[in-house]
Amino acid sequence: DEEIRMIFSAIDDHIVKSLGTNGYRLWYGMAIIIRLLWSCGLRISEVLSLKKQDINLDQSYLRIWKSKGNRSRIVVMSESMTVCLREYLEMFCSDDSALFLNTKGREIDADSVRDYYHKIQKECYLSLSRLHDLRHCFASKAIRQMIDKGYSEYASSVYLYKYMGHSNFSETEYYLHFTDIDMER
Repeated sequence: DEEIRMIFSAIDDHIVKSLGTNGYRLWYGMAIIIRLLWSCGLRISEVLSLKKQDINLDQSYLRIWKSKGNRSRIVVMSESMTVCLREYLEMFCSDDSALFLNTKGREIDADSVRDYYHKIQKECYLSLSRLHDLRHCFASKAIRQMIDKGYSEYASSVYLYKYMGHSNFSETEYYLHFTDIDMER
């Protein structure tokens, strides 16, 4: 949790420092991308494929179309993620163009996001070494929250495997660390 706070603090510092520059939209976009990865457990390809029409801000969900394994699904967003995304869209996405653009007006690619994440990681001296680790953090956090609310580990795991867009439960098991959860009890 502390490392996640450090990541977002460093990202937000980049936004503030870029205010009034050509890079402002880029840094703001990177902040939204990384927040979506962490708060919704999305894959980088899913975030970068989002279109404005895939986002329902009134009901706080995203439509993910034909992702890994050609599966589509609906992903619910938290209230805070919805607010962040609404503000970003209002500032930068008046039409149906790509959501996330670099300083040259081209769509941001996965390698650029990974490079940015590694830059933030180095600034903060973090142990989360891969961008994809944010998806692991999401899975652990989500299962812990469901169990804390009284759901069984089995029911929580089944829900999570559908939410994350996996084709079978064994894919989800890779993300879950039940030993960590059991040790906390």
